[in-house]
Parts: sequence; C-alpha cells; structure tokens
Amino acid sequence: MKTHGLYALLAALLLPQLAFAAPQTFRDLVGLFLDLISLAVPLIFALVLLVFLWSITQAWILGGGDATSVEKGKKIALAGIIGLVVMASVWGIVAFLANSVFGG
Repeated sequence: MKTHGLYALLAALLLPQLAFAAPQTFRDLVGLFLDLISLAVPLIFALVLLVFLWSITQAWILGGGDATSVEKGKKIALAGIIGLVVMASVWGIVAFLANSVFGG
C-alpha cells in the first residue's frame, strides 16, 4: 500500500515537469533531439575509446607477442581508428547542421 502513495507522489511531482518540457513546434522537437544527441555522443565516444584502448592492451601487451595476437591487435586497431574517425565525423556533421539550421 505504501508504494502506491509513493507512485502517486512521484507522478504529481513529475507530470507537470514533463508537460512543460513538451516541444510546442517542430523546431523545438528537432532542438530536443539535437540536445539529446549532443549529450550522448561524447559519452559514446569516451566508451568506444576506452574499449579500443582496452582491446589494444589485451591483444598486444597482454597477448604475449605471438603472431596471432599481433594480427588480432592490428585488426582491432584499424577497426577502432575507423570507428573513432566515423564517430568524430558524424559529431561534426550534426554540429554543422545544428548551427546551420538553428544559427548557433
């Protein structure tokens, strides 16, 4: 029974915030999506960079230096660099579009 009161309290507190945050125009909606993307991209970029560095460390340093681990490390490095370049390019394109559509 106590959880129903808590849910009712949370709904009463949060629903007005959601109603005021609702986009009124298409421009507001696009701006909301661009804000979400601009928040998510650095986080994803950091996670990809950490996974890339961890994979390289596992393949080359902890792999023992044998030929298979070095080849695996080269493939991981190439895929990681391509992925990071693509992500940085998409981030730049989104920023360019946001500035050109919304003027900064």
